[in-house]
Parts: sequence; C-alpha cells; structure tokens
Amino acid sequence: MHRMSEWNASMIAFMDDASSYGDYFAALSAALSPYIGKDMAVCDAGCGIGQLSFALSPYAQSVTGIDRSEDAVRFCEKKKRISYVSNVSFECKDLLNMPRKTQFDVMVFNYFGRMEQIVEIARRHCRKRVIVIKKNYTQHRFSIGKNPISGQELYGADECLEREKIAHTGDLFSHEFGQPFRSLEDAVKFFGIYSRDEDRSIINTENVQSRLVKTNNPVFPWYLPHVRESRIYIIEMKEILK
Repeated sequence: MHRMSEWNASMIAFMDDASSYGDYFAALSAALSPYIGKDMAVCDAGCGIGQLSFALSPYAQSVTGIDRSEDAVRFCEKKKRISYVSNVSFECKDLLNMPRKTQFDVMVFNYFGRMEQIVEIARRHCRKRVIVIKKNYTQHRFSIGKNPISGQELYGADECLEREKIAHTGDLFSHEFGQPFRSLEDAVKFFGIYSRDEDRSIINTENVQSRLVKTNNPVFPWYLPHVRESRIYIIEMKEILK
C-alpha cells in the first residue's frame, strides 16, 4: 500500500487520468471560490500533481502549489508549460520546515495530514484564512475487501479543533471522482498499489473487474466509480492565533 504523498510514475499517471477524465477539481474549486478573493495569494498545500492549483487559478491573484515530492512538482512544472496559466507556480518544499517568511492570504489543505500539522503550518505561513478538505467516508475505496478508514483519519480534525478551541464553519462536498483505466491490467496494477487488503491474493483480474464498469470510451474502456464525499472546514486565522 502506498500513501498519496509518496508519488511515483505510475501513481502520477493514474491521478492524471482521473483528474482529466472528470470535472472533480473544477467543481471543488468552484465550491471553495467564495472563500478566496481575486486579490489573494493562495497556497495549495501538498499540491500533489497540481490539479487543484490550476483549478483555483481563476479565483485568486496567484496560486502556489507546494509539495515535498520532487517527481510530483516536476510533473506540475511540465503541465504548467503547456497550460499557459500565468498565475500558478510550484515549489518542492516540506511545509513543516519552510522558513517563516513565506506567507499566504489563504492556505488550502486538500486531504493533507493531521489537523494538528495543518494548524502548526497555518500559524507560520497564513495571514487570513485556512480551508481544509477532509474525508467523509468510512471505507477505503481502493481495496477489494472491506477495509475501514481509521478513526483518526475521520474524526481527528474535529477533536483537534475542539481541543484547541478553534471555531470554524464549513460544509459537505460530494462529487464523482472515480478512476478510469486504459486496460484491465492497469486496473489490477492500480489496486496492487493502493489496496489495504492484507490478503494480496484477492487482488486479481476477476475481483478487480467485479468493481469496474464498462464505458464507451475507447481510451478508457474501464472505470471505477466513486463519489468522493468530503467535509470542508473554513477557519479564520484570528481563531488560530487568538
């Protein structure tokens, strides 16, 4: 099993296919747009391969995607060269160890670590507002068997904010964000990368195919449906710094 923060060539290719196949990041950025101003410098914290960074660019003065993965940032730079989006930039840095002088008006943490880490980073680098997107589903979506997501992943954010007495507002966000596949072999490879199944023998063509639907798309004939349900936390920096 791999974590999304540990990018490699296969993971980048799968995520690039998923983000280009649907409109998840366009929909998510539109939902976040009321909390971002055209005069604001935004940080996409832990940007991965930059899909949200590019999607947020119409709503902000500038967007800086930051990720510790050299491979992910290199891919972001490649995408930028062919996208002609002028107000997006990318940096390969560890957000927990950045110099304090780096400041943003808004920081967006999309499926990024623990809330304790987010609060720590925001105290150092955010001026106005923090937007946090967290999982709001209980089963791991890329496993063959049923593998529950840990309580810390689901409820740790609320516990941290309550413990720190940090007031916040927010909403639920739900949108289709499945995974297209170019072949059944790719689908089996995908589950082999991400599955949390202890019994690896169940990751086989028959079991994987049972999770997929056929499409009419000649490039992506197979698709793993998934409605990604998330919780959005909006935190004003005055609450964190009080």
